Amino acid sequence: MLTKVTKDHIGQGMRKSSSLCPISLSLLDETGITYYVGVCGIFEADGELLMDLTAEMRQFINRFDDGELVEPFSFERPEPKNAKD
Repeated sequence: MLTKVTKDHIGQGMRKSSSLCPISLSLLDETGITYYVGVCGIFEADGELLMDLTAEMRQFINRFDDGELVEPFSFERPEPKNAKD
């Protein structure tokens, strides 16, 4: 499924926060589930890996965490186990 990280997610996101970064907020909006973005992947609350980070995602996170300007982007993700209908 295509997930869109929007300007709103970027504006509301918190630097260096695994559950409140723009990527996590985009997943929360689409699935209703809180995900945790780590240095190598996106994880469910139980620690199960949803997906590995792409190079584009890692670059986005590094730039966002460093306070640099970032742009909206989209990424493909698997369907979470507990997604909203």
